[in-house]
Amino acid sequence: MAQSLFWPSYLFSLFYYSLLTSSNMQAALGKKLMGIIVVNQHGERISFWHSFGRFFAYIPSGILYIGYIMAAFPSKLALHDYICGTKVVYKNKYLD
Repeated sequence: MAQSLFWPSYLFSLFYYSLLTSSNMQAALGKKLMGIIVVNQHGERISFWHSFGRFFAYIPSGILYIGYIMAAFPSKLALHDYICGTKVVYKNKYLD
């Protein structure tokens, strides 16, 4: 039973994340509520395919949480940000 629910929920998550992150919102709902957005290295909106790839870059970040621990250091970039050439910034650039 659980296996039959895995793929639909995984595909929903993939497209939910990819569509919202690449839209004019530039963030999923949780990031939007926190006032942060995802941009490329030039501060521009990322494409759907770039966002799609960024979703899969979370997999190596989750191994032993090393990818997330990296964000605690001065660069403030997690492993998936290094892999995809993105960064998460405050929507109000003055707070960045």
